[in-house]
Amino acid sequence: MVRLVDEGVFPRSREQLWKFLDLHTADDVIHSIHRGVLDQRTLSGSGEEILLARTLDARGKARAVRWKITAHRPDWIRWEIVEAPEGPMALGSYLLNRYSDDPGGTRVQTESEIRIVGVPGFLQKRVVRGVLAEIDREDLAYLAAHPEL
Repeated sequence: MVRLVDEGVFPRSREQLWKFLDLHTADDVIHSIHRGVLDQRTLSGSGEEILLARTLDARGKARAVRWKITAHRPDWIRWEIVEAPEGPMALGSYLLNRYSDDPGGTRVQTESEIRIVGVPGFLQKRVVRGVLAEIDREDLAYLAAHPEL
């Protein structure tokens, strides 16, 4: 697993951030945010936890993955891989974002441990950073196209 710690500012208030995060759990919307999510089904949702089944495009191959999302509004959200028989991320990979107010929007402190299946160890950190950067780019592009959020 590659452990990464990062910090940045999301250009919206925490309230707006959570509305945007809710779109990530909307089965009919997620593909318009992240093209690599080919399909999503919400399996369960109770209180702070949601279980999602997603089909991801992993280097041109469809891969079934289950995510458990635990959200403690307005302070943090954790995304964890709970089933991934063929990758692209290893079972137990997770990303935890902690949120606080910032003059520029919302300060995001990220902690993650992720392993990409089929990628040699010496390339893991570079690939994981690239995947997370692409997710950020897609999020910001969606926000730019939807200024009402």
